[in-house]
Amino acid sequence: MKYAIVEFIQSQTVEVVAVNWLTPEEYQCHWPPGKSNLSVLLKALAKPTEKWTSYTVRVLGKAGTR
Repeated sequence: MKYAIVEFIQSQTVEVVAVNWLTPEEYQCHWPPGKSNLSVLLKALAKPTEKWTSYTVRVLGKAGTR
């Protein structure tokens, strides 16, 4: 699977993320900073960098396509 649907616990929002943005335990998600072009990052399955912020999430599902 390439993508995950996650709920960000603190903000109670739901987003599609690349599975490689999740930690191995899948309870944290790395999120790009500021006004990053999210659709480009998702399509490229961009690798998170140290500038990305980690948030607590709950994985709701996974999919091979967006």
